[in-house]
Amino acid sequence: MSENHDPDKKVLEDFLLDIDCLDALRPWTDRFNIFDVLKISSVEIRHSNMLAWLLDPNENHGYGDKILAGLLQKVANNDSSGRYDVCSLLLMDLDEFEVAREWKNIDILLTSDKEKTVIAIENKIWSGEHGDQLKRYRQTVERNFSDFTRRIYLYLTPNGDDASDPDSWISISYADIVDIISGELSKDARDTDAEVLIRNYVDMLRRDIVNDQELDELCDKIYKKHKKALDLLFAHRTDPKSRINALISDTLKQLDDEGLIHQCEEWPTSYHTDKMNAYLPPVAEGQGSWKTGKAYHYWFSTNEEGFHSIFELGGSNISDDEMKHMQNLIDILKPKDHKRDNFQYKRLYKTKQFHLKESDNPDEVVPAAVRSAVKDMLEMEDGL
Repeated sequence: MSENHDPDKKVLEDFLLDIDCLDALRPWTDRFNIFDVLKISSVEIRHSNMLAWLLDPNENHGYGDKILAGLLQKVANNDSSGRYDVCSLLLMDLDEFEVAREWKNIDILLTSDKEKTVIAIENKIWSGEHGDQLKRYRQTVERNFSDFTRRIYLYLTPNGDDASDPDSWISISYADIVDIISGELSKDARDTDAEVLIRNYVDMLRRDIVNDQELDELCDKIYKKHKKALDLLFAHRTDPKSRINALISDTLKQLDDEGLIHQCEEWPTSYHTDKMNAYLPPVAEGQGSWKTGKAYHYWFSTNEEGFHSIFELGGSNISDDEMKHMQNLIDILKPKDHKRDNFQYKRLYKTKQFHLKESDNPDEVVPAAVRSAVKDMLEMEDGL
């Protein structure tokens, strides 16, 4: 075939002729962000450092106790079991709280002798809970603060995942954190160095940790318009994350050929199964939370450390019968979930994180790990 009739070259040319379509992404790509420069958006310990600084009423961020007060309001809202008296919780004198990092391995610990209150925060970005970690941390706090009348345990994850010790730990999400900080930023624009840093942090959270619906819809629109060209660019990129995604996609294609799953055409690192398709049939074309006509997705989330697979429901534009089916799944997989109605996305299950070491050969390790993750999902599905 002559170069002039190369279909790959033609789709790339068409994309370049319409390159202005990427201008809509400039609010996310053009703005300077210190966290991008330092490449720490997925480093758990850096998030804990930032949050500890923001939650300390006596630090130099300029917001006093307002971030901590906002967090306590989220605690009151998320306390479905009524463990804490709302009035006494929200009327505490917060100026006396002291903040510690990695106290007996607990990510963030806030204490006030005056209020006889301790707040333990376990922060998980991409890694999961290890063994009975939360139970052990709770017991450590109880032993060391036995004379404190109020002990609060918070399990912080990107999506507010359920804790393994839900009777003691309250789940909060990074969306909650974004709401708290953004609310304070919107009240008083100060243009100080601290505020620039905080705005950078919120922007990074929205883009990398919390689902940004506007960004999702823009990317989906651009991808559908130039799918072939973007797939080519994606396949031939050489950065580690893209290489991992390409290997995941290739392995899912093999599993599709073997009849075990159905790889998603729109998102090649996503897949579906016959059993779940029968239980959660497709919605109207172009509808649903992802605009893919699917009510759910099994998909792979990748970062600098590795990847894991997620089972996620999409609650937008579905029938009452389908919502009942979703509620059944929630009852089984997240029985203590108290945000079970009117959701756009809900992650019900995820596999373990598959870590990649520098010594690993991705061409061998990634396909084996993908097969293991899919096997885990299929076994979970059979159990349902």
